[in-house]
Amino acid sequence: MMVSFDFDGTLSHKEVQEFAEIIINKGFEVWIVTARFDYDTYPVFDVAESLKIPKERIVFMNMYLKAEYFEKNSNFVWHLDNDVIELEFINRDTKVIGINVKNDNYKEECLKLLKNV
Repeated sequence: MMVSFDFDGTLSHKEVQEFAEIIINKGFEVWIVTARFDYDTYPVFDVAESLKIPKERIVFMNMYLKAEYFEKNSNFVWHLDNDVIELEFINRDTKVIGINVKNDNYKEECLKLLKNV
């Protein structure tokens, strides 16, 4: 099963990196889908390397909506993000479940979805 993390405001935080590591250790395939431009890789690649996320699993949207990616790649269980606009489009226009990292219970919500799939 595949899950996705935004970078800025999400996976850029140590607490979320620790959560991603738990997800990886449970055997799930973790991706990074970020709005960043593909030439703006620092520190995305460094964090990915520390979590052992291959570069092939990093998607730079070049400021396009992430929902455009998830419309064509609907095999993700969820995407964790801090941007309510991105989450609105993901939840409205795709089969991927967008979860707000700002919610106090985001970890429980993510883990529950993984158990139910």
